[in-house]
Amino acid sequence: MRLLQGIVLGIVITIGAAFLHDNVVPHNPSAPLLENQQLVNWDALGRLTHDMVAQAQQLWNRAFGR
Repeated sequence: MRLLQGIVLGIVITIGAAFLHDNVVPHNPSAPLLENQQLVNWDALGRLTHDMVAQAQQLWNRAFGR
């Protein structure tokens, strides 16, 4: 159980740190330094998450006949 909690906590901390970094660091496309670039393309992640949730809902509805 502690292993599962540790994995979930690690995922939450990783995503939270990336989100915090991307919102605190000013985005400057002309600066090639990694410190000045966003780590995550949040728009693409949002679309991917939306698509995955929609696919899971379709599978659930097909499996249980809704």
